[in-house]
Amino acid sequence: MPAILCKRSPRIWRKSRAVYQIPAKMYNPRRMGPASRTFVLLFLVFVGFGWGCATKPAVQKSVPEENHPLHALIEPVSAFSDKEGVLSTLPEKGYLLKPLAKDVYFFSNGTDCTLFAVTADGVVLVDPLFGSAELIKKAMREVTELPVTVIVYSNDSPRHIGDASRFGDKVTVIAQEVIALRLKQNNPAKVPLPHMSFTTDYRLATEFMTLELHHIGGEGNGDTLVLVPDLKVGLLPDRAIPNWVPHLEKGEPIERRVLVLERLNQMDFLAYVPGHGDRPGSHDDLKRTLKFYEDGYRAFRFAAMRVFGEDAWLGTSIRVEPERLREKEDLLARECYRLLAMHWGGRLKGFRELGPAHCRAWVAKHIPPAPPADTAGGPKTGPQP
Repeated sequence: MPAILCKRSPRIWRKSRAVYQIPAKMYNPRRMGPASRTFVLLFLVFVGFGWGCATKPAVQKSVPEENHPLHALIEPVSAFSDKEGVLSTLPEKGYLLKPLAKDVYFFSNGTDCTLFAVTADGVVLVDPLFGSAELIKKAMREVTELPVTVIVYSNDSPRHIGDASRFGDKVTVIAQEVIALRLKQNNPAKVPLPHMSFTTDYRLATEFMTLELHHIGGEGNGDTLVLVPDLKVGLLPDRAIPNWVPHLEKGEPIERRVLVLERLNQMDFLAYVPGHGDRPGSHDDLKRTLKFYEDGYRAFRFAAMRVFGEDAWLGTSIRVEPERLREKEDLLARECYRLLAMHWGGRLKGFRELGPAHCRAWVAKHIPPAPPADTAGGPKTGPQP
């Protein structure tokens, strides 16, 4: 390889000089010393290897499924606690227990997390995590001998509430009415059905503290924000997991997600339990998630202007006919994702798998529903009865 490269014609040498801008005296063998000749020789050898590598075909990597659920993604990376890549190791006892405030505790099995509050009457447990009942009981015995008297379901995922039946049959279960209905229709984990349900808000008052339950999901999603306002802590399931791209529930408007996070961001809180991971979330974690949503919306706007021109937006309103938006829906989502990846790719876990859904959600938000079709399958035309 070195001999071949050194026998190139003067024209090739001049071209190399123009490209790499090496001083002229280095191309004159009579004026180069041994060290300079060695440097040039090594340089040309590395360039030759680079050209050889450039001719090799690129290896195609498999692309994970875009709609991969968060629960399936979080397992392989649960050992890493934050973006700095610090390896998280559970204590020998098999769980993490941290006080969030007086009588309110954070529990994590290393992958999923929840909270419980010790009251005068007993323990209020939110989300009895699947496979963790004995660990949760062991953690509780570190701080109290009182039994669990109330269980709150923040959602109906078996992973979050799968061990509810292992805390006895004298426990009162509370859940939002959508959760209660969905569990009545489909209860794969065989968890106890809620004894009490609510629509929008519910206050669980005890002698020492009050817990507030707020419905934050959509019409078909009963996800619940649990707050202990006096102690400035709470549980926000799956909405702002530290250093993760948020997982979007189907059927829940993306703007509702943003409103929930903004509402919590305006509150004076110390920490929140994110539902997954091995540490509580902070104000910085919440702001980072809000910034991701903000940048997703901005990426969609720029994508629309790239596809339809700079006149596609007026203030905060898009000025493109719904038909044209539907025609370019996939192109808009891809361009939005490309722009979003320029800033967030590699900065948040699950970006490749969960990021595209955010762009599709912003596109869908700006496309009105298609006109209803008649029973024959065609669009309705003319006056309707």
